[in-house]
Amino acid sequence: MRRHLMDGRRQMETGWVEDRLWTAYVSKLSAWDRVYSKDGGRRDFALALRGDRRVAATLDRAAPTLDPVALVRALLSDSAHLEQCSTGLLDVAQRELLHRRPPRRGRRFVWSEADLPLIDEATAHCRGVDAAYEHVVIDEAQDLSPMQARMIARRCQSGSLTVLGDVAQVTHPAAAARSAWAELLAHLAPGADAAYETLGTTYRVPAAILDYARPVAAAAAPGFAVPRSIRDGGEVAVGMRAADLAAALTEALGAVEDEDRLVGVVTARSDLAGVRGMLTDAGVAFAEAPSPMGGASVYLVPADLAKGLEFDHTVVVEPRAIVEEGDRGHALLFVALTRSTQELVIVRARELPEVLGGPAGEEAPLWAPVDPVEGPNEALVAELALLRTANERLEEELVGLRHNRADVHRQLHDVVATLQGISC
Repeated sequence: MRRHLMDGRRQMETGWVEDRLWTAYVSKLSAWDRVYSKDGGRRDFALALRGDRRVAATLDRAAPTLDPVALVRALLSDSAHLEQCSTGLLDVAQRELLHRRPPRRGRRFVWSEADLPLIDEATAHCRGVDAAYEHVVIDEAQDLSPMQARMIARRCQSGSLTVLGDVAQVTHPAAAARSAWAELLAHLAPGADAAYETLGTTYRVPAAILDYARPVAAAAAPGFAVPRSIRDGGEVAVGMRAADLAAALTEALGAVEDEDRLVGVVTARSDLAGVRGMLTDAGVAFAEAPSPMGGASVYLVPADLAKGLEFDHTVVVEPRAIVEEGDRGHALLFVALTRSTQELVIVRARELPEVLGGPAGEEAPLWAPVDPVEGPNEALVAELALLRTANERLEEELVGLRHNRADVHRQLHDVVATLQGISC
């Protein structure tokens, strides 16, 4: 009974409680009253029942309606309750991280982004969550936490998913795909068979830039292959250590800035305020993430917000500082280096990170282009040949379709002319 009454008001709406009360009520009626009950009595009974506060209060006492938000808030703000519920699961340090002091009177409880999946989990247990989707497509899935993955899984009724992502770009501290996709899929589709496909080519980032960033990707995700670019060209310029970083940044922007081109200035979050001041002092008009670009052609963005963005030219400020942002520093740097579709410029006052040849690596001349990896890639050449062949076949089919359409038009013209002759 208690399981059926977990949410009294919802059960009232679905009629489960109403049906049983009506059956009990009719069993107490006389034969004459039962005849009346078949002709409108049930409707009057239902209206009276739903409008009676005593019934709602009784149901709520039998099985109180649980508010998922209030449930999670009470759990996080009561240290004794949190310890009771997490004994054997969390240690003391972990419980201290979760515990929130109750807000003072008049203050609101402060939530974090990480609390949303916890509230959703509580909602699923208290009220259930509708599985509204037959198939789910997830992009940038490498940054999903296990709890976020569970949020998605419970909304996919068939368990059919297409999961896209790059483990070399894992930047979320709680990401489930930190070292292997299997860790993430265990939460997205437990027990399901998964087909893995590795994309061996990319088109957005030019070959020279991707080859320069390749060692960084290897450091971010050891054992995972970095795709080859099918786009020739691209330029990489690595500046020498500058005594005046602001002057070097201004010089770099002067070389690439164009009102018709989009320039991204990517920096470590710890250096964001300093770089902002440099741009302001130099009189550079710029927009800043996450605000929209507006009419500016220069966009200042911290490395942890750069994922998914694309610029014609990218100026990366102090790569070593980006690597030092945390245990996902190499992934952040890989993201920063691969935002450009044309030219990448490195501006720095410090040594390059070891993965890019510093501090023992040779210093490149100021704004010297870095040569891309030499030698043709036979697999890419073969793939390009197949693409060209497929394109030629498509063009031939389009020509044939145009001829067929012309023939149909001529036939229709003849039919119309014949019909006009008959009507005359």
